[in-house]
Amino acid sequence: MILGGIGRIYRLTSEHSDRQASIRAFYRRLRVRGYSSEILTPLFDESISRASSTRHEPPAVDDPEERIFLHLPFHPCNPPSSHLQRLFRDVLYSPPNEPLLSDLQNYQEAPIRTNRMVIAHHRPYNLKNLLFPRKLNEVPNQPVSSIISGPPASPSQQATDTL
Repeated sequence: MILGGIGRIYRLTSEHSDRQASIRAFYRRLRVRGYSSEILTPLFDESISRASSTRHEPPAVDDPEERIFLHLPFHPCNPPSSHLQRLFRDVLYSPPNEPLLSDLQNYQEAPIRTNRMVIAHHRPYNLKNLLFPRKLNEVPNQPVSSIISGPPASPSQQATDTL
């Protein structure tokens, strides 16, 4: 569990300070769950040394395609992706009697290397997204449980909830 957790932290963080903060938080969580520091410290030391010695940089991508992504909500009445990609090719990438988009330069005289458009559909919001938001807005001087459970608690109940 510790080796996998430390390895995951090393894979997901690039900044040393973020990595250290995540490792400390992981250690504190395990201590709160009842693991002793005599057991955790050598396991953390070994896991950190393994993860730091086997850390690999992501491989350089040698892909000549430079893509742009068009994010759209899915709707059955929208035109198909193939139609939108054909419009991109015919109107933007290689319009008739005009240079290719990849041959042009932007206002800073850097080449525009875009040569492919990817259509990324996502589902539209549904009733669950509207009625059950994932993030609850904090109410000053009230615990989150008061939002979920119903009417606001009395001041004396709030004092005991915050302890």
